[in-house]
Amino acid sequence: MLPLSFFALILRFIIVLACTWLFVGCFATRTPEPPDLSRSQFIPPTSPQIVIDNFRSSLRDKFAENFVQCFTPTENSQQFFFEPSADAAGRFSTIFSTWSIVRERQAFLTMIAPLQASQSPQLVLTNNRFDAILPDSALYVADYILRPNITIQGLPQDFAGRMLLTLRIRSNGFWAISRWIDQQSNATSATWSILKARLVN
Repeated sequence: MLPLSFFALILRFIIVLACTWLFVGCFATRTPEPPDLSRSQFIPPTSPQIVIDNFRSSLRDKFAENFVQCFTPTENSQQFFFEPSADAAGRFSTIFSTWSIVRERQAFLTMIAPLQASQSPQLVLTNNRFDAILPDSALYVADYILRPNITIQGLPQDFAGRMLLTLRIRSNGFWAISRWIDQQSNATSATWSILKARLVN
């Protein structure tokens, strides 16, 4: 018959083994989550071109905060200004008279809310160029076709026009859009302005 001390030794061994197992289990490293790619796409806008790149990628990635960062907040009496296309200005004058970055964000969020994970707004820019780049400002011009991939009653699937973006350098050395002018490219196409007004209305 085995002595009692042998059983006590075995019991202590089992307790130590169980505690070690619990300790390792509690502090075991987990597999890291994949990075949020949409956040990583925003590049510090040290040039006008980077602002345009961030503008396009924020639409593709459906990331509202990146989109908003493309615009100049109120700073030194400078404020973001949006001038709607003529077809929208007459129909939605009240909406656009108080347009702001907050409204831009609201329209963006409303646009992406119905989209599936695999869907994104599609923005095609043609004839795009910088008409002027000065030390403190730049003018970007492009013809656009925007397909938001959402259905709004009474509106087409595609919106087309011309955008003129004035970009300015801020006190922190970063560039941002301070003025966005939307224009009709032809009399039959609905512009981005029409979409914005319907998204916030």
